[in-house]
Amino acid sequence: MWKKFVTTIICSLFFSVSFAGTEEVIIGSSDIQGSIESERLIADIDVTELLLSNGMTVALKPTKSLDNEILIQMTARGGWLAFPKDEQAAAKYAGTIALESGLKEVSRQELVNFLFKYSIEFSVRTREYFRSIEGSAPNNYASHLLATIHQYLTNPSFNQAGFDTVVANTRDASIHRKEDCELIFEEFFFGVNSSQSKALTAGKPLSKIDLKTAKELFEQSFSSPEEFDAIIVGNFDIDEIKPLVTRYLATIEKKAPSDIWRGESISLPFPEEVTRKEMTCGHLDESVIRLTFPATPPTDSAGFYELDLISQVIETRLRESLDRKFHSSFGVDVGYIFPLMPVFEPTWLSIKFRATQGDINKTLNSILVQLGKLQHSDLNVGELENTLKLTERMNLYWKKENRYWVAMLANYYRWRWELDSFEPALSSTADISIERVNELLSRIFPLDNYTVTIMH
Repeated sequence: MWKKFVTTIICSLFFSVSFAGTEEVIIGSSDIQGSIESERLIADIDVTELLLSNGMTVALKPTKSLDNEILIQMTARGGWLAFPKDEQAAAKYAGTIALESGLKEVSRQELVNFLFKYSIEFSVRTREYFRSIEGSAPNNYASHLLATIHQYLTNPSFNQAGFDTVVANTRDASIHRKEDCELIFEEFFFGVNSSQSKALTAGKPLSKIDLKTAKELFEQSFSSPEEFDAIIVGNFDIDEIKPLVTRYLATIEKKAPSDIWRGESISLPFPEEVTRKEMTCGHLDESVIRLTFPATPPTDSAGFYELDLISQVIETRLRESLDRKFHSSFGVDVGYIFPLMPVFEPTWLSIKFRATQGDINKTLNSILVQLGKLQHSDLNVGELENTLKLTERMNLYWKKENRYWVAMLANYYRWRWELDSFEPALSSTADISIERVNELLSRIFPLDNYTVTIMH
């Protein structure tokens, strides 16, 4: 017993010394000098936008959240679809391989220990059309979070162990997907609504890509700070966060931008007629049904909020009509989907509900009847006013949430919309006329072209 106690003490001392070195490496200052080149305030939403000397744009949104957290998302347009087919899988996971490999002077385990000690969450994603780095931490550890991002972008270490871990994880995830009914249904849903398009199927599997190639693709994807917009939201003071931004983000060395982001686009053709497809997965008490229409995509921020409002108008009508007729709303949920986010083509309007197999057809028919009525100016002023009040309450609620602001600000940068349009667009929707809503309902989706996907 005594021997075990001594061993524990020795290990703890060793860990403390090792960790102190790790902390010094990660949060140490950079030899490169950086600065804030310009600054502007978007007063309507209390966002301060900075342009750094290395070309990166930073949006600072202080909040009064009780979470005492700081959230950051760095986003850039251009994703793995920009790469040749045989490199797409490696481009998709290159950032994750870097994260699993640790840093040049810090091992993966030491990095994990550092993140755990300071409650830092950190992730990297490369999607079809954008790249992002996301992180969160208690607001008193803002420097540690920003320092981690700085080190990740300037001193990544690519090693075979990290590469092998990602390969194994993707293999395990693939096996898991085949056992998860919700994930299977999502893939089924996507396949039906894209006419089984293979455009998003990468060529050579990750296991066939070498470490050197993955490193090169990471450098192409994450080594040019001017391609990224950083959104920082949380309970912080602007004057206290700016020096940290200068120290850790402005000092990421500016390099020649990659020439691969050429605005590649793919097509996901929606079925041209009414299509109904069903699948079975497990033994569900109720079936899951999704009724989906191709929708007119928004062209600006005002159109985005109008689409959001139309979804709420439809959901409110369906909940009330279903409950009145069947004494159940069947958990109906209405929303829009951008499957190639941040690209708006295509846009899908999807209505999801749950029902027993015996109730599916009559519920579907009732929904279609109500949609037909809405398309023929059946909405009344009272319904619209109630929906607008509900939308206003929801907006007030979400505006208190840090994650709402991170997501919306990141989207504005991805969509290349001016932040000045944020509040005016939201306000214009709040004052929308019933004539405008009826006009939108009449044309935003076709009632004779839709899919029904069902999971039993």
